[in-house]
Amino acid sequence: MKRAVSLILAVLFLTSGTAALARASHQIADARVDCIPQGGGVIDAFAFINGTTPWCTHIGIMSVILYEWDVQTSTWKSVASATDQYSTEQYDGRHSYALTYQGVAGRNYYAYAKFIAEDAYGSDTKSFTSGTVRAT
Repeated sequence: MKRAVSLILAVLFLTSGTAALARASHQIADARVDCIPQGGGVIDAFAFINGTTPWCTHIGIMSVILYEWDVQTSTWKSVASATDQYSTEQYDGRHSYALTYQGVAGRNYYAYAKFIAEDAYGSDTKSFTSGTVRAT
């Protein structure tokens, strides 16, 4: 019994470590996109990327898109976007961008962003989607 438990724990440990390594990036330490209601129907889509090193030669947001739920068609539609928002500082390890949209109070929104980071060893891109929020 003790041997079986040890074997199960070893398998769980090895598989969880493999999954974490598969998701790791040599260039991107953290990236996120948040959708924030500001009141009066205004929505901010805030995108942030943090490189694994301050020596990134190219870092930023390739695109950020804000979506609104269309109650008439029961679909999400793109209502605002921005592309190519990169750091202007050479060897900068992080970058952020805020996209502001005058929405409609009571409607639902979410944001999508695609990020990029490059250093001397290569580059990586990652995409993330925010949670859904209701404009106030």
